[in-house]
Amino acid sequence: MVVMFDGVADIFGVDILTVRRAALAEIIIWIVMFIAVMVDMRAGIRKARALKLSINSHGLRRTFTKFGDYSKVTALFMCVDVLGLLFGIWSMPYASAVSAVIAVCIEAWSVRENLRAARSSAAKIGDIVAELAHAKDPKDIIELLRTLDRTREESKKQQSK
Repeated sequence: MVVMFDGVADIFGVDILTVRRAALAEIIIWIVMFIAVMVDMRAGIRKARALKLSINSHGLRRTFTKFGDYSKVTALFMCVDVLGLLFGIWSMPYASAVSAVIAVCIEAWSVRENLRAARSSAAKIGDIVAELAHAKDPKDIIELLRTLDRTREESKKQQSK
């Protein structure tokens, strides 16, 4: 791989250290983007468990499809970076970094939404309904119904925020 960088540097007259730094930065960009997608997947799994939703291969597949979509955009921006490097416009993969920052911001927003949903009152409704199904005393049933109503109201307030 080092020989390849040396050859590219000689052909285009680019400083070898610049090429190596840019390649290392690209590797870091891709790793950070992958980690962001995995963190979002973990938050999605946590949300599904809190809301008692099934965790299936479809949801997990969407995670890798999303990473593939981010990868396509970042690869296009990487082409811009290669041209910028070869023509001496810049010495680091700035365009790829911008695309990765956007992807990480989107994933951070998704993680925030997933964690908010996992902590929401809606996550408690399933537990209350399960308790209600097992309750035998009418006083317990009435109290659980009141709790259910309060929880549903809290959930509506949280969703409207």
